[in-house]
Amino acid sequence: MQIVKHLAGMTEKGLSPSSLNMLVNALLYYFRTVLKRDAFEIKLPRPRKEHHLPTVLTMEECFSIFSFVENTKHKLLLLIGYGAGLRRSEIVTLKWADILFEEHKIHVKQTKGNKDRIVMLPYSIVEVLKDYRKLYQSDVWVLATAGA
Repeated sequence: MQIVKHLAGMTEKGLSPSSLNMLVNALLYYFRTVLKRDAFEIKLPRPRKEHHLPTVLTMEECFSIFSFVENTKHKLLLLIGYGAGLRRSEIVTLKWADILFEEHKIHVKQTKGNKDRIVMLPYSIVEVLKDYRKLYQSDVWVLATAGA
């Protein structure tokens, strides 16, 4: 079949697995829906999407980024996110009651998949959190906005 040969040739030239899957799905849709050829098949091995590990910043790169941030709240947001490995939604819904200072842990509630988890609170962030709490006195939310 010419279609399979053409797709195989494109794959050899460097077509990504996700692009190949998109092309196969588009061709199947065209032949089955537009041309009404329900029995149309493309017999081609469908590669899985490649999963790459995220780029991890070095300590120097992290310190460089943190040094440019002047806003206290923004700096704390970055420190907690990177240091404790929290998602954005987890950071903005973080409560003071969830931070276990003595144990150096953060209890993250109702996260992805409605699951709770405990993450480590880096020692380097503890003092920053305590100083922030003195500056922005909020009883409930860590990153409360003014007037909230």
